[in-house]
Amino acid sequence: MSRARAAAPGGPQECILEVDGRAILVRARRHRRARRITLRVDAREDCAVLTLPARTSLESGFGFAREKAGWLARRLAALPPLTPFDDDAVIPFRGAPLLIRHFPLAGPHPVLTGGILHMPGDAAGLAARVGDWLRGEALEALTRAATQMAASIGRPPPPIGIRDPRARWGSCSAKGRLSFSWRLIMAPPMVLDYVVAHEVAHLLHLDHGAGFKAQLARLAAREGEARDWLAREGSGLHRYG
Repeated sequence: MSRARAAAPGGPQECILEVDGRAILVRARRHRRARRITLRVDAREDCAVLTLPARTSLESGFGFAREKAGWLARRLAALPPLTPFDDDAVIPFRGAPLLIRHFPLAGPHPVLTGGILHMPGDAAGLAARVGDWLRGEALEALTRAATQMAASIGRPPPPIGIRDPRARWGSCSAKGRLSFSWRLIMAPPMVLDYVVAHEVAHLLHLDHGAGFKAQLARLAAREGEARDWLAREGSGLHRYG
């Protein structure tokens, strides 16, 4: 059973859904390009984000969230625990478990051997150094994949950037600059390759029409499998770090 409790008058556009004794915060936002109401889990904040078209009422949006309350509760319950980049923490890396081990006197560079990441340096900066290492690995893997795929369609290596967006795994600007979530390095390689293929296909087709879909199918042999993985496991990648 669920019920909603609205936020205080004049406060943020949010409500609380109570599902079987658990309170779920739902934050609403409007997007001028949204064509329908969408609801997603924000894995970093343990809440839900409700996106509304410009002309959709807040009441309609929260009604939609109430209808999905059970689904939200299940998705949040299925998330992995929040895992900081600490000594002895296990995180995903290229789809496999990776153990972080702090070795203060080792160095000067991190060493990856047999599923263990040996990190030198002081304890206070361990999490930041692990994050830097992951971002470096992500940039290298994403650049390599994008360069190879761009060459296969007769395009030069595109400029690559990495970020940490909450809702998108990749994007392609009108000028052909590709941007990706560094967290893709934690996913299986076929997932990273699929996201890169999606954005490289946009170098030829900025829309999602038939031409784009055909090009994506040529670049990403495991498209369906990768999309299913992201839908099922993708939000959990935001629980690390």
